[in-house]
Amino acid sequence: MKIDLGDTINYNYQCNHALIAAMQQQYERVPGNAIKIFSHILNVHRIWNCKIDNRRPEFTPWQIQRIDDFDFINQKNHSHTLAVAKENNGNREIQYMNTNGTMYVNYLNEILFHVINHSTYHRGQVAAAFRKAGLKLLLTDYIFYKMKKNQLVYGDTI
Repeated sequence: MKIDLGDTINYNYQCNHALIAAMQQQYERVPGNAIKIFSHILNVHRIWNCKIDNRRPEFTPWQIQRIDDFDFINQKNHSHTLAVAKENNGNREIQYMNTNGTMYVNYLNEILFHVINHSTYHRGQVAAAFRKAGLKLLLTDYIFYKMKKNQLVYGDTI
């Protein structure tokens, strides 16, 4: 079976979108580390989009974003990533510089897979912060997303 990159990009967007809604609904109780980690997810996604376009990123990896800005940043990240994935051959080589100034080259598909994997990893950390604070949890595993026909649901397990 071949995984559809566009579908996983949409999954990533939907997970972020649902998590943003959960944070907005429970705003008063959302721990600061959850906001910091989720900001990091959005910032790093934007940074990779800039690297793909050979542009200077406007965010730093750990810059704190306002919850009110999360949706806009998530939508902008998603639109850009989906457009790049549709317009380009996944085997296109992207040359970029890491934060230490070292040049690297990776295929576009590798970078997009990394963005999704990175987001998933850190959403797990946000879920742990939610659980510790006694907040309602979302089931954001990819298989739950597919089982529910591309919808995310609340649950007791992650």
